Amino acid sequence: MNEEFKPDKKIINKERKEILKNIKNDLDKTQFFSEITVPDGVKNAPEVLTVDLYEMGAGNDEALGEFYFTPLVTDEDKTGYFNCVITLSDELEKSNLPGLYESLTVLNFHIIGGSFGVNMDGKYLAYKLTVPYPLDMKKEKLLDLVNVSMGNAFLICDQWMDMVLRISEGKGDVEDIIDAFGLNDGN
Repeated sequence: MNEEFKPDKKIINKERKEILKNIKNDLDKTQFFSEITVPDGVKNAPEVLTVDLYEMGAGNDEALGEFYFTPLVTDEDKTGYFNCVITLSDELEKSNLPGLYESLTVLNFHIIGGSFGVNMDGKYLAYKLTVPYPLDMKKEKLLDLVNVSMGNAFLICDQWMDMVLRISEGKGDVEDIIDAFGLNDGN
């Protein structure tokens, strides 16, 4: 990164908007429904590319993908963040949360990137991947980074979705995660 780089929020926000619109246009050519929105009532809210993801995992489940750039905080910021959040469920049973928490802790330790988690209210189960990048990155390179990040988020989530949902429903536990990674030593 160029140490003398001073971020221009207007240019950065314009390029971010163009990148999300470019990806939305690409998605419009596929079977995925997408839209770009700004959350109401949130100060400095980012534009969010929302994508209906379906046929994920072996069970062909549906999920909701939300992809956005973290808003800049100061004029001195040098690093930007791109976020991929894929919500798998919004109907978690409170009684299954302890087993789910334990299972996600082991899973998150071993997966390549991002993490599965539950929101503070214990209602939503999601996968999240946040990718940092230098704010002076050229727009074309940033578009590539965003595309790769979204693809990786989708692939990791797709790989583990069935097991994570099963555990969230009380039909599996941490042993399933341990077995999936071959961590059991047979004892």
